[in-house]
Amino acid sequence: MLKKILNNTDFVYFLSSISLFYYLFGHTLEYGRQFDDFMLESTFLSSPGDAKLYSSFLYAKFHFYPIYFLSHELDNFLTFIYSILISPIPDSFFPKNTNLLLHIFNSYLVFVILKMIFSPKELQEKVLLYFSSLIFLLHPIGTQTVFNITTRNESLALFFSLLTFIYSFKYFKSKRTLDLFFVVTLYFFALSSKLNAVTFVAIIPSTIYLINYKSDFNLDNLKKTLPIFLTLMFTFVIFYYVRSNFVNDYIITFYSNFDQLISNSLIGFKFYIRGLFFPYEHIYLYADNYNQNYKIIIFLFFVLFLILSFYILFKFNDPFLIIIIIWISATLSMPILFNLIEKGFPLISKLAERYQYSSIPSVSILFAWLSIKFYKKKFFNITVLTSMVVILILFSIIKKDRSYVYEYNKKFFVEAYNNSPENYYHYS
Repeated sequence: MLKKILNNTDFVYFLSSISLFYYLFGHTLEYGRQFDDFMLESTFLSSPGDAKLYSSFLYAKFHFYPIYFLSHELDNFLTFIYSILISPIPDSFFPKNTNLLLHIFNSYLVFVILKMIFSPKELQEKVLLYFSSLIFLLHPIGTQTVFNITTRNESLALFFSLLTFIYSFKYFKSKRTLDLFFVVTLYFFALSSKLNAVTFVAIIPSTIYLINYKSDFNLDNLKKTLPIFLTLMFTFVIFYYVRSNFVNDYIITFYSNFDQLISNSLIGFKFYIRGLFFPYEHIYLYADNYNQNYKIIIFLFFVLFLILSFYILFKFNDPFLIIIIIWISATLSMPILFNLIEKGFPLISKLAERYQYSSIPSVSILFAWLSIKFYKKKFFNITVLTSMVVILILFSIIKKDRSYVYEYNKKFFVEAYNNSPENYYHYS
């Protein structure tokens, strides 16, 4: 049995990811909770008993993320059992391990999806896909989501969304009713972790359709993809109906001013693209650069990339660049459409990290596409592989540097506040 497990290369890849991540970032397990957590906790604990109950009730009603809350209750339960049976431990020990393991599982699921969409035929190709999944594992944008306990809902939402993707793909191939049941259940769990999982209503069916894209319109392909889209939409409608019976009534705000929509969309677009493909600065520096020309240049590059992607799709029947664009555009649409982009410090928490976490797989897809496409080409293979190794090393260094922010992040908050042109960082 052990020999069979060891012969399973997927098990070796998964074990390698765990070992690598804990070796590089095991030091974060000692950090405890964050500066903003302590601020909220001290205010909460100093309040009268009835205020504690009422604030907890309102918090749960406003968010309605039952999977997210259950995961923290499980951490509390494990902490209690461990402290009783073995020895007392800090209340952050299990939550931080849970966050790290969730991120590693997400990286492994990215690897599984890469195998599904690229169908590697050789061991070399599989290894390249594994290295591409490490792009997700080590990308600096995941720092806040992984090392800050309170942002776990992003990891959970992506975890269940990626599982939904996998079972949607299986259903497309096999048409098994059991797979469709898993799609509904897992997607409901994703939405119950964080509502921004709604973007996968677009990402999953469009990706599956494009992977099976032929040189012209394929009606059979569309017929097989449509049930997946309708199932995801049905699940979202059911979830939103259930949610509407629990949460407080509040108004969803959209941009009412067209100029503001364009300006803030370009701001959001610039931070998104820059954060995904050039994440080499500290996060708090993101809040102080609103150069109009820089925003327009990045947007024009994206438009050129879009044109190139359609050319490659129609000329060579290669859909992967379009899939990358759909993935990025879908996850970016949430903060843009719902007026979540503000100048200054809130940009960091609302846009620059949390929403981007679900976009990182697109970078892994890009590197997988490049490596699979060129690894047999003379000179190109060396260039692509060397670039990937260098980028993984740089990502590791930068992510480790950023992880120190969460040792005691008062300095981080102070610098972010000072660098923000409109200092919105205030607790009520």
